[in-house]
Amino acid sequence: MQDFSDIVPGLLSPYQIAMTEDALTQPAPRVAALIVAAGRGLRAGGDIPKQYQRLGGEMVLTRTLRALASHPLIHDLVVVHHPDDSHLLAQALDPLGLPVITTHGGATRDASVRAGLNAVPDNADYVLIHDAARPMVSPQVIDDVIAALSTHPGAAPGLPVVDALWQG
Repeated sequence: MQDFSDIVPGLLSPYQIAMTEDALTQPAPRVAALIVAAGRGLRAGGDIPKQYQRLGGEMVLTRTLRALASHPLIHDLVVVHHPDDSHLLAQALDPLGLPVITTHGGATRDASVRAGLNAVPDNADYVLIHDAARPMVSPQVIDDVIAALSTHPGAAPGLPVVDALWQG
């Protein structure tokens, strides 16, 4: 039998914690994901906002929602959208077949986030605020943010830049 006594235990993800015996005495947190999709995305170009443009044959927002909805601790999805984009939002939500709370955004990003926070169910322990145009969020990033929220009043992921967007 292999001896693992020299391994220093690392930070467990909330999902791993939920699977331990200690978690039987404390329920896993109820997490809501607030997806901000009210922006116009003009810098991205195209005829529609970037969150509704296609990536690999699917709307970016659909991919974002699927990534968040697949996490075992995320129970509620709240999408903040522009009032003019209701038809596009319906198209993005249709392939998912998931219950999603929707609300209209405001004139600024912070007004949109406030509108989304007002729509989050009262029983949410944590709220993850995520940009609709970021569909590649990993389960590990979600785990790490939720783990940080268990001991801090707020958390934001910091990821290294792996591609140069501009060359001088």
